[in-house]
Amino acid sequence: MRAIRMRRSRDPSVAWWPDLGNWPARVVSSPLVPMPVRKRVLEGRGHSFGPLARIRPGTLVLGSNLTLGRDTFINSGCLIDAAGEVVLADEVHVAHRTMILTADHLPGEPRRRAGKGTIKPVRIGAGTWIGAGVIILPGVAIGNGCVIAAGAVVAEDLPPHGLYGGVPAKLIRDLGGATRPRR
Repeated sequence: MRAIRMRRSRDPSVAWWPDLGNWPARVVSSPLVPMPVRKRVLEGRGHSFGPLARIRPGTLVLGSNLTLGRDTFINSGCLIDAAGEVVLADEVHVAHRTMILTADHLPGEPRRRAGKGTIKPVRIGAGTWIGAGVIILPGVAIGNGCVIAAGAVVAEDLPPHGLYGGVPAKLIRDLGGATRPRR
């Protein structure tokens, strides 16, 4: 077997390729990998899954700090940066192309504005529904029973039982805290 030689591009904006450190995450995101195998591989990388928790193909999970509660569902095409802790409580549903981020940078000097890297956790409360294309920024906590409208950017903590939307996400309507009985 031949060793892969890595060469740095002359263009400083281009990173090393291929990204060998994340190959298990990229392989298990394939639609050719059955969901039980995807779950076992991700658990082997340090992630935790409650009963009936599932991640659809095409979702890329980086890092090793993801915890999914009971009956939590993540649809295809999502990016979960689990360099920091990411906790999705029970019965959270995440729609297509959502990004959950834990890594960020502090503002730097004028010659390089992306300063020192930081990692902050993200927590999403039970029963929350995240719409398509939502971006959840590092350090955010979303309360129980929230609905986050498609395309919203969640930049700060959101109290429970609200419908939120926009850039940045703001309260559109209070949904009340009453729960319906399970069928």
